[in-house]
Amino acid sequence: MSISENSIGFKIQLYPTKEQCDLLSEYFGASRYVYNFVLDKEKEAYENNGSFLSKYSMNNLFTKFKKEIPWLNKLDSTALKLRIFDACRSFINFFNNRKMFKHPIYKNKKDVKQMTCIRGDRVKITESDIYCPGIGWISCGNISNKNIIGEGLKSQIHPETHRKYYNTRIIFDGFHYWFTMSMEVTDDINYESLSKYNSTEKSESIGIDIGCKGENWIVDSNKNKISLPDFHKENKKIKHLQRKLDRQYHSRAKNDDIRSKNMEKTIAKLCKYNQRKTNKRKARLYNYISHEILKRNPEYVVIEDISSLEMIQDNNRIPKKRRAMLNQSIYDSSIGEFQSIISQKCNIHNIPIIKAHRNYPSTKRCSCCGRTYNVGMKRIYRCKYCGLIIDRDYNAALNLAQYPYL
Repeated sequence: MSISENSIGFKIQLYPTKEQCDLLSEYFGASRYVYNFVLDKEKEAYENNGSFLSKYSMNNLFTKFKKEIPWLNKLDSTALKLRIFDACRSFINFFNNRKMFKHPIYKNKKDVKQMTCIRGDRVKITESDIYCPGIGWISCGNISNKNIIGEGLKSQIHPETHRKYYNTRIIFDGFHYWFTMSMEVTDDINYESLSKYNSTEKSESIGIDIGCKGENWIVDSNKNKISLPDFHKENKKIKHLQRKLDRQYHSRAKNDDIRSKNMEKTIAKLCKYNQRKTNKRKARLYNYISHEILKRNPEYVVIEDISSLEMIQDNNRIPKKRRAMLNQSIYDSSIGEFQSIISQKCNIHNIPIIKAHRNYPSTKRCSCCGRTYNVGMKRIYRCKYCGLIIDRDYNAALNLAQYPYL
């Protein structure tokens, strides 16, 4: 199936050499410096004149300022220019729509996650290497998706070998290096997965109830129950490493802000086990979405518009140990990640997704007679009006599937 006017994001792990890691750390520091410089100038311009500097005016200002700093001139200027554009966009987006965008914060060298921009039209991707301007060829293992192999779009002469890469970034999460990008899906690229799912006939709607229960992590109206992955080993390791890092932190001198090598090793191990948890969760999510949602090709999908922050328990009446276990299960369930992934996949496959209102009583409402009844903390829903006995989460999923018609 040919698709036009669409884009897909990719994330590829990189394996840089030691020299490339040192060079990337310089780019991370320069990107952080440029981002903070732009925030300072934008705040100053807004306080004095009540307006913002455009990204082109900011770029000209930084070009003059950069002459006084010789170490910035050694790096690729386009990477710094793109970072200037990112900072200007984030600052203006916040003031134009404060409800959707958060106020941009200063970048810190102590942050675990570091990032730098790359010019997309100069990127070259082969089966085992990626060329990044200013850094060179970086090994990335074997790329399974052959559709992304090519060069950045410089002209329209050879559309079969040139791709339009944009939002190209290199990200360091404290343990791994990643190359992220978005790519336009044009008519000359045929994705078998999309044609396989979109060729089937439309089926009924699907309601999905997601929570922080271990056995009933995801329950839909088709009687599918997906359990949360077992994070016992990872949580145990993370707890041990966090205590170790805390001891290392308090053993330093009071005015010592520099991390020791042992602290860096501990932070890298923490990132490793956190990444394992993320990989386990994403693998189960993608497996469920591809086999139970996309293959059925429903008319629409209904999910709840909730956030994990609203579910965090801070009630002092609950014992501290039990409250910590509940909050840990809420964090592990990652409701926001599930909502973003299923929304992205449904949009790619042209499946409408509906978010039920937060005040919609999906758990209290009876899926048979339609009356509401508060079940409290019970796992079985027993309707006192019609006598229906049903699993609580399955009842909520059935109510979500009927949401647009109520």
